[in-house]
Amino acid sequence: MSNRSVSILVKMEKNMAKYTCKSCKTDCDDITEHMTKVHKFSKWIMELQLKTNPNTYKNCFEKKV
Repeated sequence: MSNRSVSILVKMEKNMAKYTCKSCKTDCDDITEHMTKVHKFSKWIMELQLKTNPNTYKNCFEKKV
């Protein structure tokens, strides 16, 4: 794959992102995956926090238009 093809794919992936993390300014399409991979949160902690307060991560992400 040429460099041009790779850059086009990266641009397409960025356009598909639904959310922007306010903390690290990274685009993502899955909040749970982003929190576990980028910020190293464990899934069970996230589940526990979401059971306690379903809006726990609401202010951490901006929905892209």
